[in-house]
Amino acid sequence: RVAEGHEVEAARKEAEAYRKGCERKMAEEAAMMEERAAELRVEREKLEAEKVEVTRNMGEFRLEREANMVKAKEDMEQRRVEFQAQCSSQMQHEEDEMAVLRKENERRMAEVQRGLR
Repeated sequence: RVAEGHEVEAARKEAEAYRKGCERKMAEEAAMMEERAAELRVEREKLEAEKVEVTRNMGEFRLEREANMVKAKEDMEQRRVEFQAQCSSQMQHEEDEMAVLRKENERRMAEVQRGLR
């Protein structure tokens, strides 16, 4: 009976040691899981900040692109106006030259007419 009591006590102590081992292991796993959860929270915060930055950059890029498009249109309009003015000036110059030539021709024709009389 004493031997039986020792076996029961030994089995109880073994079960207690196993239970404590399991509890310790569960506590270690819980601590690791908590640590991993904290890492994931930090990672999520970084990603959210990055998302905000990317969104802001996209907005700035869109605004910059739109500003560049407006500038390009303004530049094209300015060049069109300058070209039109240049063409107009060139045409006026040619018309002036043609008027001078016309007068010159009229004067010569008048001389020829006088010479024929």
